[in-house]
This record gives sequence, structure tokens and C-alpha cells, in this order.
Amino acid sequence: DRYDTILYFSSQYQNLYNSFDQGKSWKELIPQNLNASFVSPFVMHRDNFLDIYSGGDKLLHSVDGGIQWDTTKLINKNEKITSILLSNENNNLIYFSTINTTLVESNLYVSYNAGKEIVSIDNGIPERFIRDIYLNSKNNKSIYIALGGTCLLYTSPSPRDRTRSRM
Repeated sequence: DRYDTILYFSSQYQNLYNSFDQGKSWKELIPQNLNASFVSPFVMHRDNFLDIYSGGDKLLHSVDGGIQWDTTKLINKNEKITSILLSNENNNLIYFSTINTTLVESNLYVSYNAGKEIVSIDNGIPERFIRDIYLNSKNNKSIYIALGGTCLLYTSPSPRDRTRSRM
């Protein structure tokens, strides 16, 4: 199939490369971003390996394997993305978490339109580093949040009034 030759390689500070020839040659897609976390998340949709996201001090989204990027700025300039979850059922549904490095606060966001607009939904989540997010396979309105030392089930997120659009 057409995706058999596509490879991605990510390294520290959101640095990302791809190869369209099974690793014989590599192209840098995102240079090191020292404003990103040392370990920055990179995810791709399971059914379309050209539809990718990278998280740093902003959310990057590409539908062409990293040739062009859409950028969504975060609500607070001191936030860094720590994890990203893409829905397998809905290509537009994205959850991601951040850590504010100045205030040492975590935040959880959702986007219903592939990152064009983001909404904070962290009401009631303990102030701990969010390590990972998993979608509940039985109810796509529920997510599991892996925090340092515990895991929470977060059901039916209700958006706050803070949103941010792509810039």
C-alpha cells in the first residue's frame, strides 16, 4: 500500500524528520524548538499516515506528511504540550494536555475541528503532570487521563469560555 514506505523520526525539543523511501533518505520537517518540552508528543492518524500532529509551545498539524503546517497557539505563552490524543472514529476530535512551566499548572484541551479552535476542559482535574490521554473505547465522550501516580476517568467534558483559534 502507499504508506508502506513512510517513516517518521522524532527527537528532543519537537525535532521531526520523515522518509518516504523506507529510511534511505530523511528530510527535517520541524527543527529543534527549544521552547518545546524536552520530550514533545508526535502522533499520526491510524488510517492516514500523512495526517500528523506535533506538540510544543503550539500545536502543529499537517495533512500532507509535514510539507505544510497549520499552527494553533496556546492560551498561555508559558504552556508546553505534554500529550496528544487523536480519535480513531473522528479525525477532527483531538485532546491534548499542557504544562505551564511558570505556574506549574496542567491544562487539558479539546478541539472538535482538527485544532482550528481549542477549548480548555480541565475543570476539576488535580494539578499534576498529565502524562497521557486515552479515549474510552466504549464511550467516545469519556477519556482516561494518566497523571503522575494515578489515572482518572473524565466524562462528558464541558468547555470553559476560553478558546483560541489558529493564528
